[in-house]
Amino acid sequence: MKTKVIVSTGLIVTSLFTSVSAELISGTDLSINFESANIIGSGRNINMHRVPVTNINTGETTFYDASFKFTFSNDSGLLFEQISSASISPALSASNLIPGKYLGENSTTIIYELSEPSILEGGRLFYTLKSSGSGGFSAQIVSGNATNHPDIGSREITNDLSPTYTYGIVTTAAGCCTSSFIGNGDKWNVNHLIGVRQTGSSISVTLFSQGEDSNGDPQDFNSQREGAVLTRIIE
Repeated sequence: MKTKVIVSTGLIVTSLFTSVSAELISGTDLSINFESANIIGSGRNINMHRVPVTNINTGETTFYDASFKFTFSNDSGLLFEQISSASISPALSASNLIPGKYLGENSTTIIYELSEPSILEGGRLFYTLKSSGSGGFSAQIVSGNATNHPDIGSREITNDLSPTYTYGIVTTAAGCCTSSFIGNGDKWNVNHLIGVRQTGSSISVTLFSQGEDSNGDPQDFNSQREGAVLTRIIE
């Protein structure tokens, strides 16, 4: 008899067909968000690319790729047979963002809109990301390398930033408790550095600043301070 429960890389998968939002895995500090992954069926396999697994304490998100194989029984229907592969997703360049409306993880009413890009000098693309809520979060994002970036090019951190993000800055701090970008005073503030990646129908927004220095300038880091995943609304 085939088992319906598979344990792999610390994650327990009990069903692929239950519609759920990001959910805390029992006994861990990790939440998993299957609906933000890119899921493709092939024969009796289901391939899942860029499944976000988030540490709820640090906000750090790691993406996983996995391939699940099914079998069929006349008595029981579809059953898991095995996980044929599971690994950390390779880093992706995110210069091609998909404009449109997105929902955050914390609210079904606040919509975030990623604008159509405008072209800057040198061929860089300029985007805005804005919340639909009054006094909500907003950011501006520019494609291309962090070095010579029009918003962050003068910051000391630029040489230490990964090339797999599209970078920008926060332009309006969120004022609503249901926003995906509430920072409790020292995060997601105006001029804080963000990196953005597009993966399928989702955008991950990563914060690389926390607090301010003695001059009132953001303190930047080359590691994630917090993050949010937005899922595109298909209209």
